[in-house]
Amino acid sequence: GFTRLTLGDLPQLTEAGRPALPYRFVQLLLPAEGTVKGVEVILENEHWLPGPLIPEPARPQFPISEGPKGPSDLLDAQIYGASVCWPSEAYQILSEQYFDGYRLLLMRLFPLRYYPYRRMVRYAPTMRVIVHVSEGHSKGGTQGGPPDTVARLANLVDNPHDLGRFGRLGPPKKRGEFLPDRSLVEPGQPCDYIIVTSRALREAFEPLAAWRREQGLTVGIFEIEEILATYDGSRPSGGSDDATKLRNFLIDAYTAWLSSPHPLRYVLLGGDTEIIPTRAMYVRAGIYETDEARPLISDAYYAGLDGNWDADRDGFYGEGAANLGGTGEAGEEADLYAEIFVGRVPVNELASEQSDQEARNWVAKVLQYEGNPEATYLNRGVWLGERLDEWTYGDHSKDRVREVSPALDVERLYDGIRPWSANELVALLNSGVHIVNHLGHASSSYVLRMSASDVARLTNKWPFLVHSQGCLSAAISTPGGEAIAESFLTVRHGAFAFIGNTSYGWYLPGSTNGASQIFDLGFFRALYQAGIRNLGRALQWAKEDALDRVGAVGPERWVFLELILLGDPYTPVVTAYAHPVAFISVPNPRELLAGPVQIRGSAHAGAAPGARFSGYQLYYGFGSRPREWITISLTMTQPITNGFLGFWDVGRLADGAYTLRLRASDGM
Repeated sequence: GFTRLTLGDLPQLTEAGRPALPYRFVQLLLPAEGTVKGVEVILENEHWLPGPLIPEPARPQFPISEGPKGPSDLLDAQIYGASVCWPSEAYQILSEQYFDGYRLLLMRLFPLRYYPYRRMVRYAPTMRVIVHVSEGHSKGGTQGGPPDTVARLANLVDNPHDLGRFGRLGPPKKRGEFLPDRSLVEPGQPCDYIIVTSRALREAFEPLAAWRREQGLTVGIFEIEEILATYDGSRPSGGSDDATKLRNFLIDAYTAWLSSPHPLRYVLLGGDTEIIPTRAMYVRAGIYETDEARPLISDAYYAGLDGNWDADRDGFYGEGAANLGGTGEAGEEADLYAEIFVGRVPVNELASEQSDQEARNWVAKVLQYEGNPEATYLNRGVWLGERLDEWTYGDHSKDRVREVSPALDVERLYDGIRPWSANELVALLNSGVHIVNHLGHASSSYVLRMSASDVARLTNKWPFLVHSQGCLSAAISTPGGEAIAESFLTVRHGAFAFIGNTSYGWYLPGSTNGASQIFDLGFFRALYQAGIRNLGRALQWAKEDALDRVGAVGPERWVFLELILLGDPYTPVVTAYAHPVAFISVPNPRELLAGPVQIRGSAHAGAAPGARFSGYQLYYGFGSRPREWITISLTMTQPITNGFLGFWDVGRLADGAYTLRLRASDGM
């Protein structure tokens, strides 16, 4: 049989059929100039693990909407039958990247390597990395970067002590990558935040611009018609297009204002694809690849401003390096580190009354949410888990996300507990919900088990945020219509933001480690654990946190490029609530219990200023929707954080399914 090899919380290789070996992802800050001449990895105390053993192969992932296709137990015979160790080297160089002019080397280190002919594995507990870099033309480039850049880098790289020693190159324009003949950017009037929209829709976005100014941002509104008439759109492969023109404008603005007190950080694109152009990416994952019939639209093209995203000039953007299994003959093409945070409001039908009203509807919801939202709805969430295939339910993956957001009082609609419907969800949303998290089937016209006609039935007083792993729900280039995510934003009620996929969502049958789940979990970790509240920053944090899994091909790369924010990248999500926290971590949902059970979790005051806590009680009831609740414990007044809450003696109960409830009170 196979042996599953793990090392703490290190990620594992996910290419189907190959050994799922753990690896260490490394992000090294390099000198601004000079060529990487070579890399040495010194293995210390390397030794054989007890054997014989055969590492478990990685299993294939599949699009959520299609389910398993073909065998799920693939085995790469060339590796498992080889006469040499695998991987052949203890490291793998992924790419060189730039972030705000700082130069990074991305690598994987392999502390475990498999020797198939011996059915043995060698383990190096300590690995030292030496990177040889030739001397550049200058000692280190421009010293220092914006404070927010330096802070982000310090949390990203494995050698933050070199931040003061290694400088940065100038921004893209100053490096000769882009030199505009004409410019709409005034260097002396920098903006932290800009809106790019059509002339017809400009007025609809003015209230949002005014609100951002009240919040202390410097704001500019730029018309897409003028941008397209001013900037060069020459593609690397020849010809010209509007997406290149828009990106060149963003590079111009970013460069001109980078050293000012107000460097550009937030960009709101005000329009659907018929107003604001998009860029399609080329990605492969197993038997799937993107093409004209199955496009992957990515606004990441407007966020990562280094390079041109088509280094080999073949007309296919965002390709992974060919030497790592991708199709980019000139190496990695995607700029994975965002210089700016981008969101899009997908209003459509240029110069129409409907389009203007759609924009005004959305702006009104943002202003309402950011203004003074009711505390009674802010801590309410709805988690949606659907049956993905005969042995996989979204419930388990949603519970993992629930663990990183314990401050939310979550209502679970899980197929694994009982079937649920659009009518039930619409009623919940109308009652007042802050955040919706979804793993299930979707299409460009259907998500959360809702169609556009269901969205039209929403009457919620306060708008909500949606994060969905479903396929195609945010496919903003849908021919002849709009994606279902657009409906949630442009109606009077509904959502103030929607994070979703422009193409397939991906899952791993029988597991909670699918590609889309990794980014979903990362987004909520950003909000509730890392304290990153702005929508655009939180989504980018989740993407950068998943870079250890993003290769030249594969589902993780697919999701990294497609996952899109339909909403304002600046909008700060409220994560500190006045309502007390009540969260059970043990026992796990659907766990089989016997005898006295120890209940663990948290019950304490919320994080909002002035939040109170007076005590908690534990209850249980029969079934998934109990009509009667039975008290387990008396009211306990001691606040608990990740600790023991009480005992539940289930040995006295008849066999069956029960629901456990924890209620915390603020004494009001």
